Amino acid sequence: MVVIDVKKKSVVAEFHEYLRLTAEEAVTQFCTDLTGITNEMCMSKKADGSWKCSTFEETLVNLNKFMETNGLLKSRVIFMSKGDFDGKHLGKEAKFKNVNLPEYFNRWINICKAFPPANIIPKPEELKDDTFDTHHLSF
Repeated sequence: MVVIDVKKKSVVAEFHEYLRLTAEEAVTQFCTDLTGITNEMCMSKKADGSWKCSTFEETLVNLNKFMETNGLLKSRVIFMSKGDFDGKHLGKEAKFKNVNLPEYFNRWINICKAFPPANIIPKPEELKDDTFDTHHLSF
């Protein structure tokens, strides 16, 4: 997640975590081809035996802490994505795992539908170089 100040066209904060799979045993080849995410990145353990990555539920807690720490829960926040897949899939995953999502996930903006090509959203080249390297690598 990249928090952008649209008036200043600058990155305010970033949150990124890989999720550890719990319903599947391995990252599919399709997923690796699409995102670059591999089993090593999300299914391996540290030297002490603990997992390198958090579960879906743990990541939601971490994201909420990030939002609280950065003062994002005190203001109006809306998620934006390139398409509707992320927002819809998040809801499906939460339902599948019987997890209640925070209210701020109830709606999102599909940038492709909401804004024409020349819009107020900063273009990737206007931001930090590695912010949008892989737009499918999210959360």
